[in-house]
This record gives sequence, C-alpha cells and structure tokens, in this order.
Amino acid sequence: MTPTTHPAALEHAILRTVAYSDVFDYAPGPAEVHRYLDGTRATADAVRRTLADLVPTWLCGDDEAFALAGREELLPLRRRRHEAARRLWPAAVRWGRRLGRLPFARMVAVTGALAVDNVEPGADLDYLVVTEPGRVWLCRSLVIQTVRLARLDGVVICPNWLLAADALDLPRRDLFVARNLAQMVPITGAEVDLRMRAANAWTLDLLPNAEGSPRAPFGAGRSRGLVVRGVETALRSRLGTSLEGWERRRKVREILARRGSSPELVLDRRQCKGHVDAHGHQVLRAYAERLEALGLAANLSAGDA
Repeated sequence: MTPTTHPAALEHAILRTVAYSDVFDYAPGPAEVHRYLDGTRATADAVRRTLADLVPTWLCGDDEAFALAGREELLPLRRRRHEAARRLWPAAVRWGRRLGRLPFARMVAVTGALAVDNVEPGADLDYLVVTEPGRVWLCRSLVIQTVRLARLDGVVICPNWLLAADALDLPRRDLFVARNLAQMVPITGAEVDLRMRAANAWTLDLLPNAEGSPRAPFGAGRSRGLVVRGVETALRSRLGTSLEGWERRRKVREILARRGSSPELVLDRRQCKGHVDAHGHQVLRAYAERLEALGLAANLSAGDA
C-alpha cells in the first residue's frame, strides 16, 4: 500500500526531522529526511516535493541537503563533514571487524556521528558491542586492550556501550534511543542486528520509514579463529563466571569513582553503558526548544507517536 499523508502533517513531520538534525549542526539530505521522518509514513517522492515547497519560508537548501531557515552555514559544513567521514570509514570497518573477532563479541556496530557521516577529521569511532550473555565485562576488558592498540595506530575508539545478547529489548523508548538504533551501522553480527531491531519494533512508531540497516553490508570479514573459540570454551566455566563477576565489581567501582553517576550510566550484569553526561536528555531538550521556536509539538516517546 502506498503511504498517503495530509500535506500539513507531512510538512510538520519534515520540519521536526530537520530540527532534530539541527541539534547536531547537520543538514540532512532528502533520503535521510525520508528515512528518519518523524512520526509519519510517506513516500520518498512526497518528501522530496514537500521539502522543495518549504523553501525558503521554513527551510533553506537544494536537492542535496536542507536546513532550517537561517542556518545556511550547515550546507557547506555537511559537505566538509561528509568528506571527513569518507576518510574515516575504512578505519571504522577495519577496527570494527577486529572488535568483532574478540572472544564473546557477537555484534559490533558504528554509532554516533560517524553513522550519519557528520564528523570532523580525526573524530572518535563510537561502537556498540553486543556480547554473549553473562560475559559483558570479560569482553569489555578485551575491547579495552583493542582500544589501546588502535591508539598506537592513531585511531581513537570509544566502545561506549556493551550489551548482552539477552538484553536487546531496550527499556528506554524515546526519540533519542530510536534515532541511535535506526542510525547504527553493523560491521559484524548481521543476525544479531536483525534481532535487536526486531526486539525494538517500537522505534517504528516514532520513525516509521526507518526499517533495517541504513547501509548495505560491508561484506564478511575473517571468521573467528580456533584460539578465540578455545578461549570462549574455557571461560564458559565456573572460573569464567567468577572472573566475570570480579571484573564487573572492580570496574564499576573504578568507573563510579572516576566519573560519578548519571541517569544514562548503566553498569550491571547485562550492560556497560558509559554515557555519563546525560547526552540523550540534553539532545531532547535542545530539540524541544527548536520545535517550540517553530510552533510545533514533539513526539518524544513511543507513546506520543
């Protein structure tokens, strides 16, 4: 069935979508506006036509990208950041595959600014790592060793979220989480990526066009070797369980002492989410302020959509 949307509703959805990107100083292209269209299902052609109709009263831009009126500086910034992202992606794929070959790693996905090509040269590489259940913290310790190796290569890796494969159904259901999940780009673990998206089908209430991964697969990397499989077998023992608990308790004390608490920091048996600056809440506040300036209401949670 072809999606049909009242023009006024589509105009508002497009403005909300562009306003969300504005929080990150980013001017999305027509395909991005369509994929991340806020709370409304519509065809790509309808989105493209409506984008043109909103220029110049509400938006500025051309066929390549659009920004809120008065934010023309984001258009050349988009081009510069896209070029920086093009240069960073080979390293992101290479190091993502290395992370994916570690014991107990089941999926590695690029998240954050690089996932939407909105980076400055030399930006950090943000990753979500999904692990075998019960081995989040042992996997994290190996990931940190890889972070140190990458630093020697001049690459800064930020594995800011490790999540067990039995915790894919995310309890927080707001636009910030939906956008991050819809934007993430899996490097390894395509099957786990599909399971995670299916477990969070609520995101389609907020972003009904954002189905599946935003990029084509990068191709299979090297398979996990006999040594890795042997380490996993050895650490699925009672000793491994004891080491997992010891490492978790040790690192939780260290992280809390160094960074303090935060409403978005989660350190438990099934995840290590190192978001200490309440970034998601800050983003949603900034987004709501932009919508208020536009005279629009926000769909901030799945229940609002």
